[in-house]
Amino acid sequence: MMRKLFYILFIFIGLICCDKKEESLSQCETSEPLKELSWLKEFKGTLTNCQIEISIFQAIYNNEVVFYTFITDPRVISVFGVTLWDCEGDIVREFDYDEAGIFHELVTKREVLYRCNDDSGGL
Repeated sequence: MMRKLFYILFIFIGLICCDKKEESLSQCETSEPLKELSWLKEFKGTLTNCQIEISIFQAIYNNEVVFYTFITDPRVISVFGVTLWDCEGDIVREFDYDEAGIFHELVTKREVLYRCNDDSGGL
C-alpha cells in the first residue's frame, strides 16, 4: 500500500513540475512581444536610423522563449557573437565567435520580429 502511494505521489509531483515548465513557456509567448514586453519595447526604441541592418529575433532555447539581436546586413561581415535574453530581459546565455555551430543547434524556431535599417526604418 505504501509503495503504491509513493508511486502515485511521485507521478503527481512529476506532472506538476511538467505543468510549470509548460506554463512558463506559454506565459512568455505573447502575440506582440515588441509591444507587450516593456524592456524589449524600450530596446527596440534605441534602434533608430541604423546605418546597417540589425534585427531582433525571437527563438527557443532550452525550451524557453528567448530574444536576441544580430547584424543581418548582407553588406557587413561581422564577428559572430550573440546574447540571449529571457522574457524579463535577463541574460540567459552568451555565445562567442567560436560557438556559432552550437548556437545554430541549440537555438531553434528563430523568427525576425524587427529589422532596423536606413531604408525602411523597420519591419
